[in-house]
Amino acid sequence: TYTMCDDALPIESKRLILQGQDSLDNNHFEDAFSHFKKAAELSPNEPEVHWGLALARHKIRYLKDYRNTKDSKEKFRLQPICYEPMNASFSKDEYFLKALELAKDEKQRESYIERAKEIDYIQKKFLEYSKDERDHFDCFICVKVTELENVDRFTADSHYADNIYTFLQKNGICPFYSEKVAKEYAGADYEALILYALSRASSFLMVISDDRYLETPWVKNEYTRYLSMVKDQKKEEDSIVICYHDHPIQRLSIEDHVRQGIDLKSPSAFFDLLEFVRSHQNTAMQPILLKEYQERKFTPKTFAKKKVNRQSFLSRNTEADISQAADIRVVKQMLSKGQKTPAQMFINNALKKNNQFSHMYYFRYQINGDTDDLLRAFSCSTKEEYQNYFSEKFEEMKTSFDPDFYQAFVSLENAGQEEIDLLNHTFQDNIIRSDDEKLIRLYLSTISNETEYVETLLFLKDRAADKEKKIQCLEKALEYAPEREE
Repeated sequence: TYTMCDDALPIESKRLILQGQDSLDNNHFEDAFSHFKKAAELSPNEPEVHWGLALARHKIRYLKDYRNTKDSKEKFRLQPICYEPMNASFSKDEYFLKALELAKDEKQRESYIERAKEIDYIQKKFLEYSKDERDHFDCFICVKVTELENVDRFTADSHYADNIYTFLQKNGICPFYSEKVAKEYAGADYEALILYALSRASSFLMVISDDRYLETPWVKNEYTRYLSMVKDQKKEEDSIVICYHDHPIQRLSIEDHVRQGIDLKSPSAFFDLLEFVRSHQNTAMQPILLKEYQERKFTPKTFAKKKVNRQSFLSRNTEADISQAADIRVVKQMLSKGQKTPAQMFINNALKKNNQFSHMYYFRYQINGDTDDLLRAFSCSTKEEYQNYFSEKFEEMKTSFDPDFYQAFVSLENAGQEEIDLLNHTFQDNIIRSDDEKLIRLYLSTISNETEYVETLLFLKDRAADKEKKIQCLEKALEYAPEREE
């Protein structure tokens, strides 16, 4: 999968590079970055070290694709697999550029350039899929399509998957099943569609009757990527289900994250699956699609009344991310076991070392419910962290409106207008029907849609008991009302 490194390298450098490549192949990107970083200290002029650092930073590995080779002489082609959407161009990554600079010859240099172009293309297509009117995909169906011993024969699981796909479709669900949805896609286009479908799906159906299928590259590629999103709290903890026939899978390394199993032999199996998918439908807003969700729920009818500061985010280096990742895992493990007091002590110590550690503020908020901790988490968050925190709090507020959080959030310097608009539109009735004048004034000051602003003022005019307030509201409404054509 990788270019051979220089034979003249020290043995320790070679060992670290091989460990880094092995970690990439097993989706252990933090470990891979650490191995390549140590190798770079020993052999700073080895291009493969910097290429590995770029792959690890962007969470990219390679799989052998035997279906879509460029010509009949090739047994397979190397397909880049992106474990999560990227926020920056791979071709502009500092480690990639360093690998180009240090390339041993023109052949190696051209290889790096071609592979970087393909990775950037995947990201470009992913963004295109996200912006167009493509299916939203309620669930992702994962299955081993062909038999291990004979790739020309379809597995029994693939027939079950066909039936599940058809049944869910007839019942108003939009499932993703590659054999039905992605037949015309290949290479980078196929990978971009898989990445998009995984990011959109709110549940994951593994149709597996043979535990050997779990170790096949493409099945493992799909379920480990979805599982990674579960572990990062981008998907619900119990949103993976195993669909088996007669005998449940015995050897399952992800069983801690699977909450249900459905025997396809059962007469109620398909209806149980339908209930499972519906139970997760739209329950968690995907952070990466927050903007699209907001636009679907709230479309400005006119021009904006005023501009509010856009979101500004801290930049982080990858080394800092890796050093903090272990602390985050420790706290998650403690909280999963209900060990709140030790977790609180660990969090406080972590914040003494780094008072900009947003995850720790967020964990402390989850323990104590203190809005101040949540706001501190927002104030020192990266873009991805910010969207995760907002998404979770927004879902929580749909059950119970939190006026204290609303007032504090919209006053934050780095509060994005998109998120403010989403809060305003969703909780408009809660706000304008309250008796809290401060809350209403704050709401009026943040409305970015002219028509909504005027309609709110007219509503307040009708509700005001005091004649003077009625006049004030009407005057403001007339002042900001857009001109109408006769």
